[in-house]
Amino acid sequence: HVLSPPLIHVNGTRATADTGSIIVGRLSVGGVSAFLTSFGRIVERIEKRRDTWRIAQLEVIYQFDYLTADNPADTLPVETQRWTRYRPSYRALSYWVEETQGSGAVRYDLPGVDRPETIDALYNANNAWLAEVAATDRATRTTSG
Repeated sequence: HVLSPPLIHVNGTRATADTGSIIVGRLSVGGVSAFLTSFGRIVERIEKRRDTWRIAQLEVIYQFDYLTADNPADTLPVETQRWTRYRPSYRALSYWVEETQGSGAVRYDLPGVDRPETIDALYNANNAWLAEVAATDRATRTTSG
């Protein structure tokens, strides 16, 4: 994993973090050694409980990915018809998941740049969750004051 510095927003005992990421893994495609490289953003909800910050939720926004042969002289046995049916934001990952776990394991509902509404929904939900702590804190101060 290669991670960029995170962008963190804190509100009381809650925080959100947004971190650019590149994930590289060595794998096999049709018996050929390859690398899967995936670019995305890791989006987290973080909560402080008992003086310790912990990840409460983690989602990934998929940007793009690719497969390359480990040996440049090798050709990956990729089926074009299968390849083109996957979403562009995580096409290579989907291909490999189907290759190793079957077509039923491929997800088509993950947040990705090819479906901006999924990204908007994720950020809107995280912003609302982050804002809830302020309302909860105000209610606690009002009833205990």
